Amino acid sequence: MRDRLDRLPAGSLVVVRALPGAGAAEYDQLARDLDAALERLLGGAPKGRNPTGAVTDGGCAAGPGKPGRDPGGSAQ
Repeated sequence: MRDRLDRLPAGSLVVVRALPGAGAAEYDQLARDLDAALERLLGGAPKGRNPTGAVTDGGCAAGPGKPGRDPGGSAQ
């Protein structure tokens, strides 16, 4: 995450939660998942479109939140 902090607005708060399958994932896959999540968060990728290799459902680092819940709040 440290290598990606410069992409976030100043004063941002970030929480990264790993799904159970993350323990068996390769570092490169976790990095791709984190990058994909940051792109969605920061508006770099349109909603509903996943970058190649991104795991979003039942995968390692990114995934849908619980319906009706804000997945991360707002950056302050």
